[in-house]
Amino acid sequence: MNRTSPKSRAAWKWARAKAAARSAPAGSGKVRITLRIEAEALARWRASGEGWQTRVAALLAANAP
Repeated sequence: MNRTSPKSRAAWKWARAKAAARSAPAGSGKVRITLRIEAEALARWRASGEGWQTRVAALLAANAP
């Protein structure tokens, strides 16, 4: 017997869809990480404007060992 109400099933589907929308597209080759950097450095990157995450990723890729 299924004890899940239709309302909670709908909420679950909505939450899964919302989480999928936040994820990188399939096949993008991107991986989510946690990185600790100085607050001042992050503030400067954010202040540099839209697309700062892409520029950080490009800088990391260009300087990878």
